[in-house]
Amino acid sequence: MNSCHLKLWNRFLPLVLLGCVTGCMAPMQMAGGPMRLDDPPYLSPQRQSLRVAPNAVTPGSDLDEAVTSTPESSPSIETSPDNAPNTTDLADDDTGTQSASPQGPTIVVPQRTDPSKLRLQVDVPERVQVGSSTTFELTIENNSEQDAGDLVIEAEFDDAFVFSGREAKQATQTLGVLSSGEQKRIAMSLDCDEVGNHCCRFRLLTDGQEAVWKSVCVEYVARQFDLDIVGPPERMVGSRAEYTVEFANRSQQDWQDVQITVAFDPALKPREASDGVIESDGMLSWTFDRVQSGEGIQLQVEFECLNVAELACLSVVAEGADGINDRRDVCLKIGPAANGLELNIADEMDPVKVGAEAAYAVRLFNRGSQPLQQIQLEIPVPQGGTVAEVVFLEGENRRDIAIAAEDGLIQLPPIDRLDPAAEMNIEIRILTTLPGHLTFQISAIHEGSGLKIESAEVTTVNP
Repeated sequence: MNSCHLKLWNRFLPLVLLGCVTGCMAPMQMAGGPMRLDDPPYLSPQRQSLRVAPNAVTPGSDLDEAVTSTPESSPSIETSPDNAPNTTDLADDDTGTQSASPQGPTIVVPQRTDPSKLRLQVDVPERVQVGSSTTFELTIENNSEQDAGDLVIEAEFDDAFVFSGREAKQATQTLGVLSSGEQKRIAMSLDCDEVGNHCCRFRLLTDGQEAVWKSVCVEYVARQFDLDIVGPPERMVGSRAEYTVEFANRSQQDWQDVQITVAFDPALKPREASDGVIESDGMLSWTFDRVQSGEGIQLQVEFECLNVAELACLSVVAEGADGINDRRDVCLKIGPAANGLELNIADEMDPVKVGAEAAYAVRLFNRGSQPLQQIQLEIPVPQGGTVAEVVFLEGENRRDIAIAAEDGLIQLPPIDRLDPAAEMNIEIRILTTLPGHLTFQISAIHEGSGLKIESAEVTTVNP
């Protein structure tokens, strides 16, 4: 990744090496539930069963009517003969008076969380551009001495908001139990295309009762700048993923003190980033004193993929001195390192100008203990570019490969044999024909096992 002069993009920051620097709804489950009422034989009067049928009440009983207990109607009651009871038998003592017996069912009243000890905090930007996805970050904390059960967050938002493309203006998230002193964080993203102030209301309920209520509003303004982040969709553990952040001032005025931040998943470790970067825990940031009207900035970051992750996400946020905020998110799937064939791509220069060639280095590596034979390579014809050259590097020799596309697919000659711990390197050049984002993709198929692996690299093409 190198720096280059851009005609329309006024700034492209060169990369610097970085040193090592140390969120679906779930069905609600009710805490507890109906409990069976035990029926000890020593209960009085007349040791009458608590589950006796109404017509079986013994004459002379002090009960006006029999008590029927069913799982649907019984309260949470525990029998505790060893503890001081709330209900007692009366028996005659030596004096002829009645005394209390310590036996009988004990009604245990569960301790409830004090609602005033539950805290709900909602963080959201104050000013956002229309057409942006706004993330409401909620923090729920239990400051009481008891666990908080059956926690539920309910959200209701103005008509201008759209949640996941749905027409409904409400959303519910079940949180379950929050232990004493525990804290949970959740996020909800809403889209808005209308200028103005729009509000969202949140209710935190525990055991069906409202504990905390919050209302937050966001001011949406006309778009002042463009923000985007592009990168690969998939990688393997041990490989690298390169991302390009693009910022452009589309307003009629210069912007002051523009800050761009990239927050990244723990499964990613930054290895290279554009000049001027400040690295902190889980975040990279750049600050620009002045961005002129019509000026654009491109930043690049390259991450090493440390761990397997279904979704390792990055969030890029741009904010100006007037508080206008915009955010973009992108996620990467990180698979385990292949036991057999490994396929990696790296672009030699990014970005490039339209009409120039984008160069890629493709590396095949056999991680297995057995030789791999007959490996077929396929390249889909890229949109916005034409494959101009393919060279197989065999030691010090370079072998030019004839290029022929059929049905949008370029088939390269098969690799006859790849021994364990051996690698095969290929150079590929693509002539760019359109500005935008060029995606170069290549597949490797091992005919013996049927294994197919794919890799892709995204290159920014400037006008």
